[in-house]
This record gives sequence, C-alpha cells and structure tokens, in this order.
Amino acid sequence: MPLWWPGTPDGACRSALCWISPIFAPVRAFTPAFAGTWLDSFAANPGIFLVGFAGVVIGLSWGAALQRSIGTAMRAVWYSILKTRPPHLGNPVKPRTPGLAQRLIRRLRLLPGYEATVRVLARDVMPGVAFAAALFVALGVGAKAWFSVDSARGRVCLGSPDPKPLGPGAVTAPAPFLTSEPCMATGVKLLEGGAYRLSFSVPADRGWFDASLPAGPYGNDPEAEGAALITPFVPYRRHWGQNWFKPMARIGSHGTDVYPLTPRPSAALAYPPGPPPADQPPISCPAAPSAELSFATEIVARTTGELFLYVNDAIWPGIPFLSDRYGAYRNNRGGACVTVERLVAPVITPDGVGVSQNLSERSCRGLSSRPLPAIRLSGSGKGAMTATRTELMAYLDALGVRTSTIEHPAVFTVAESAALRGRIAGGKSKNLLLKDKKGRLFMLSAEDDAAIDLKRLHEKLGAQGRLSFASADQLRAVWGVEPGSVTPFGAINDRDGLVTVALDAALMAHDTVNFHPLENTATTAIAPGALIRFLQATGHEPMVGAFAEPAVAEAGD
Repeated sequence: MPLWWPGTPDGACRSALCWISPIFAPVRAFTPAFAGTWLDSFAANPGIFLVGFAGVVIGLSWGAALQRSIGTAMRAVWYSILKTRPPHLGNPVKPRTPGLAQRLIRRLRLLPGYEATVRVLARDVMPGVAFAAALFVALGVGAKAWFSVDSARGRVCLGSPDPKPLGPGAVTAPAPFLTSEPCMATGVKLLEGGAYRLSFSVPADRGWFDASLPAGPYGNDPEAEGAALITPFVPYRRHWGQNWFKPMARIGSHGTDVYPLTPRPSAALAYPPGPPPADQPPISCPAAPSAELSFATEIVARTTGELFLYVNDAIWPGIPFLSDRYGAYRNNRGGACVTVERLVAPVITPDGVGVSQNLSERSCRGLSSRPLPAIRLSGSGKGAMTATRTELMAYLDALGVRTSTIEHPAVFTVAESAALRGRIAGGKSKNLLLKDKKGRLFMLSAEDDAAIDLKRLHEKLGAQGRLSFASADQLRAVWGVEPGSVTPFGAINDRDGLVTVALDAALMAHDTVNFHPLENTATTAIAPGALIRFLQATGHEPMVGAFAEPAVAEAGD
C-alpha cells in the first residue's frame, strides 16, 4: 500500500474519513520504526485502508465458509462410494447435482486449449515473470549494498579540505545547492550535540524537478503525471523509507549519520510549474537572496563532521551511462541558496559532563533574574499537594517568567492536537512519563512528530533497562496530572524529586515551546530558557540532548 498510496508529503490527511487517522498515532509507539511508512500511508489514506481492511476480513470469512462448503460437498461425494463410506453410516446424503455454473466450469476446464494455456502460464510465463521481478529487486538490493559500502567508506561524499565549525549563534553566508549533486559538501563542520537550523531559499527560476516530475521540500509531487511510473524503482531508491527527492543531510564523509530534512514549521506544498529547464547553469547566491519558496529545518548533530546535502534519488553504482558517478542525479534540475545557523541550547548529559549554560537570546527570552520563590499550594487541586493551574501560573509569575496561554477543547493525543497548529506558534511537544526496570521515573519532552525509540532510550537517559510507560496512577500520584495532560509543568507537584526530566534539544531550539498547563484544555507557550528556570526552581535539573530519534533513513548513507 505505501508504494501506491504513500503518506502525503506534508503528513496531512485530506479525506472525509480522516477521523479514523488518529487511531494510528498510539500504534506507532508499539511498532518497529520500519512500520512508520505503513502507518503514514494508512493515516493519509483512511478510505483505502478501510477498503483493504474490509477486503481482508471479507476474504478470510468467505475463505472459511468456502472451505466448510467444499468439505461438506466432497464428504457427500466420498461417502456415496461404498468402499470409502464409514461403517457406522447408514444411507448418507446423496451428492448435490451440479448447477449450471459448475457444469460450465467443468466444461471449460476440460477444453484442450484451457489446459494448454494453464500449462504454459504455470510452467513458462509466471515463473519467468517471477524470476524477472525477483532479479529486478535483487539488483536493486545489490546496488543498495554496493552503494552503502562505498558511502560508508567515504567514496560518495567527498569532503572539503578544511571545513569550519560555527560558533554559537553564527550563520553562514548563502551558498548554492544543486539537486543534481549526489552529495554536496557545504564546508561547514557540525559538532556533536549542537542544534542547527538549515534554511533553503529556492529562486523562482530554479524550481526542483526529478527529470520531468516537479518536487518540493517534501519530495516529488505524488499527484503529478507520471509519478506512479517510478514506483517499481523503489528498490533502487537511495533511502527506501523516504520520499523520492526528499532533501537529506549527512554528517561526515564516512559512516551513516543521515537526517531527513522536514520543514519546521510545516511549509506549504509548493511545486514549480513545468516544464523543467533544459540546462542547469550555476546558482548565484547574493547576501540576501530573493526566493519564490523558502523553508527551514532543524537538526541536532549526533556526530561531529562536515555537513553534506543531497536529495533522495535512485542509485545505479557502476553504470556510467545511467549514473553520474553513483546516482541517477544527472537529470535533476533546480537548486537553492542554503544558510546554516548554529542554535545555542543547554546540553546536559546524564552524568553531568559537558554542561553548557550558554543560552541563546531566543532561549532566555521571558527569563527573569529574580530569586527563586517557594512553592505554596492551597491543597485545592486533585490531592493535598497537587497544584492547580492557577497556582502554576502564579508560581511562574513569581519566577518572572512570561507565558501566553490559549484555551481549546480537551485534546488527549498528539494527533488530536494537530487541529490546533494554526493557533499555536513555536515548538509543539509530545510528553511521556516513563519508568525503567528499577522503577525510576523519567519525564521526556520532544517535538510532537519525533520518533521515540523506547528500546534504546534508556541508554541515553542512563536508565536501568528498557523503558516503559508509567501507569495512570503513578502519573496522578507523582506528577499530579491526568492521562492526556502530561507536561513538564507537572514538576511543581513532584516535591520529592522522584522524576528525572529530559528535554530533547531539537524541541529546545525553538523560540518558544508549548505544553499543557496541568490541564489538556489549554496550551501555554514559554521560552526554553524560562522552562529550564522553572524546572530548576522545582528541584529538577533537566537533561537536554538528542534523546528523540528523527525519521532517520536506513543505514547505507
């Protein structure tokens, strides 16, 4: 299904049946990462999913009924023969007289032409088609393996002589990026744990095309004429789990540290009008380039190395007439002017090593230097030591923290909160209260569309064994909130410091971040630095780092 009905490039659902889509959000938390492509397809195409699901259910039911019917009919045939009749049976039911349809089918199957056709299809045609399909896929897998080895060895992405790191808050000058480059070196060195914003400005005459197919920040236009023709070539796609022509980043000429570049905040679906230009002249990037389309994305570097950019296209290693060294990039058109900005956020490791108190201006906005006030609760909340929303706001005000809050209907999942995107600016969050095998509790906040790998998260948080979700009773007793209202503001209720707070660096790179103010009927915006001050005031020194797993392309580039 994902091959023919992939998820929409911008992750939106545009069907009258979109009310079904939220059911796939909780499923994602319990399924392997590779299932995300299927879940995206189901969520974006609920009508097709329902038809397919109904077809499977009907097919299984009909198959079971047909099995029983055939068994009953054949039993009567066999029991009508004296030698095959069980001794204890008397006079069994006589076999049913074949109807018109059965007689026609029998006559068709006895025709010499039918038997010859079936023989040719079964012995020659179908095995040949299956062999050709298997060979085609095997060649794609082989090309992928060959490319992966060469890529990991540094033969695909060729680095600059002396890439330069960026200082805190520094921004590079606009530099040209061509989609026809299999792996373009930027000359910028990213540092592990650093947060970076990549901004793309696409000139009006440099719209992106994959041959004749228009493309944009999310990849190829899936509704363009001829888009379905490239579906069979998915085995040859550089990153199987990402859309055709999706912009990608890579850190280091060796290894497999790859990042899909998804616009943040979401960019409008925009594709250039055809036809594509016949040639690809160099791009000139002035100090302030004018653009028809601009979008930005943010990443947190998992390793240290030079930044490379490219789009996700087919790879044909070792086939000179099809490829430009390693990939089918020579027919790509378009480009952009790219800037790289180093975002400064506090990075605190679980063991306390490498603590950075160097907050950017955007992170400190709304932060006061007044001393920390005491927490005073009236006891009018859900429990004797549980703060109300009013008390939370009063405490933030006492800290000198500026916030803004909007009211909305109750939302219980990230999928339900998607309807509020137009009203809320800044980083949208998902918040999880987790526990390890020893019962230690962790509060994790990350971007709402980030993937959380519970199988490996404990390694980053310093937890004992794999993490699982805390119970609703623990959520109420320790954090003072109901399910659906999980928020780092619950730290005001954890007077004993039982919970370790972890904030994903990608979320903290936003100007403002958004959380429920202890209730899921409102959302409060707060500056990242002000949030950290609040957590410190409640006795929770947060860990900030790359805890979430973005939708990383598979190993191989």
